[in-house]
Amino acid sequence: MEESLAEALRNLGSARGPDQAQAAEDSILGADSNQIRHLFYWLRSERRPVQVNYGPEEYRATVFEVTNTAAHMRVPGFQGERARRCRIKFEIVNILYQFEVPILDIGAETISIKIPSHIQSAKRRKNRRIWV
Repeated sequence: MEESLAEALRNLGSARGPDQAQAAEDSILGADSNQIRHLFYWLRSERRPVQVNYGPEEYRATVFEVTNTAAHMRVPGFQGERARRCRIKFEIVNILYQFEVPILDIGAETISIKIPSHIQSAKRRKNRRIWV
């Protein structure tokens, strides 16, 4: 009985493979991937601006949909080029977050990015910024 259970667990582990998308879905509470996903949900619900640096250009975006591994943003005036990475910045509760993320899809003034699996840069501001 124990051998068949161990074999079943090995088969289950090898069937998934090292897919990060699956790992993000199965992550435990308190992990970076869950915290980052919740940050994107908060950006969507509060309609907070996200700064998108793409090549030499800088755009302001808003998140309109969040899935397990991707965030979809409206980016007015976005012109897609060959590069498939961008840097995003946003501030939540006096903490400035910065991520370099791959672009999954570029549409008409929309982009889909992969939600990062770990926090790349977060620093607390000394002086709180008040949104006008």
